[in-house]
Amino acid sequence: MRTRCTLLLLLANLLLQSGRGQTHLIFLDTLTTLDDFSVHVVACTPTPAKPVKLPPADMAGERFLKVFYTWDETEDPDIVIMVRAQANGDLLYIDKNADNDLTDDGPPVFFPFNQDTLAFDLVARNDPHQRVRLLLSRALQYCKAFRELPDSSKAQFVDKQGNLNPHAARFWSPFIPGEAAMGPAGTFFFDDRVTVRRGSFAVNGKTYAIGLFDYTNNGLYTDKEDVLLVDATGSGKLSYDSPFVYALDDVFSVGGLGFRIRSLDPYGSWIDLEQTTAKPTHHHAEQLDSAALAAARRFQVKPTMWDLTATTLEGDTISLKAFRGKYLMLNFWGEWCGPCLREIPALVHAADRYPDSSAVQFLSFVEVQDLEKAKGLIRDSGIHWPQLRLDRTAREIFPVKGFPTNMLILPDGKECIVTQTVSDAFFDKYVH
Repeated sequence: MRTRCTLLLLLANLLLQSGRGQTHLIFLDTLTTLDDFSVHVVACTPTPAKPVKLPPADMAGERFLKVFYTWDETEDPDIVIMVRAQANGDLLYIDKNADNDLTDDGPPVFFPFNQDTLAFDLVARNDPHQRVRLLLSRALQYCKAFRELPDSSKAQFVDKQGNLNPHAARFWSPFIPGEAAMGPAGTFFFDDRVTVRRGSFAVNGKTYAIGLFDYTNNGLYTDKEDVLLVDATGSGKLSYDSPFVYALDDVFSVGGLGFRIRSLDPYGSWIDLEQTTAKPTHHHAEQLDSAALAAARRFQVKPTMWDLTATTLEGDTISLKAFRGKYLMLNFWGEWCGPCLREIPALVHAADRYPDSSAVQFLSFVEVQDLEKAKGLIRDSGIHWPQLRLDRTAREIFPVKGFPTNMLILPDGKECIVTQTVSDAFFDKYVH
């Protein structure tokens, strides 16, 4: 059947190429996670996070997980999984049809203790071809980016016995239900989405990876939030955090040539690219900037902020009152935090817009685990503004719930704009 479909598509390409640019039919045969270093933890809780119908059983010792599915298939984006411990593994009762009923999904799935990862599919109620694959793991080894880290960096997340590093547990604890005690192996799982359809194509004799990312996580690859990922550098990696992420209607450049999507399979199994001389567009980047601006929130700063004196990583002291009356950009990050590291070029670019003598001053508070690594990153990344230790006093004044976080303190000294990401559009809107 596939051979017949392939021949028909190739014939259609030949017929349509007359008067148009060269086309490239690309099969996206491989289903994977993103190549980003993105770590997400789900904690085991003694009771379900929402009302669900449970299978009849002795409930003693059973645990529950709340795992993200999709924003589109149900009113609630999460599903519940019941975990029942066995002698050599866990039985997982997975709400595969997202109806809050764990009794109508077939037999439970067995997850052996000697197996690090388990993948399972969720099927849309109205379309059996519309599938989402999710992954649970007891270890971070499934993540290629994690495997490439040195052992010292891996230990910042988990030890060899599978226990969360106490610092990592503290970092994730604000996002975990209060009844969960997370840290020791068995009290949590790592989870991820296996929703990148991946293939490759050749341009001027060089092969590039290319793929579709089901951002909405609903098993369709044609939603306006879904994106095209392109390995324009030849690294072989497809990342949502790279500069080479495009809206499905963007014109993009690879190997000195321009392309755009002419058509694609709604389930992501193939795309048809057309060469074009049209100017590249950046609709996806513009959408991200708009979303970040919409997510920015205004808050009142604590008056005690201006009494804070903090210590830099070099041991000097800085008083925040010296910056009162100006725009003050506070950045909260850690050298162990992947999203923080990916944000550094944008921060450096933003700081370079405003020389030291201008109205906007930059300060960072760093949650340090490895001081020498942090100093090396600061030196090698071109960060040229003060880096302060995020100690207990600063934490009480700035209740940061996740890294990175950025706060633009306004010149009145009373109000701030909080955003997770920074961009030219953010500063253009709020700095006058």
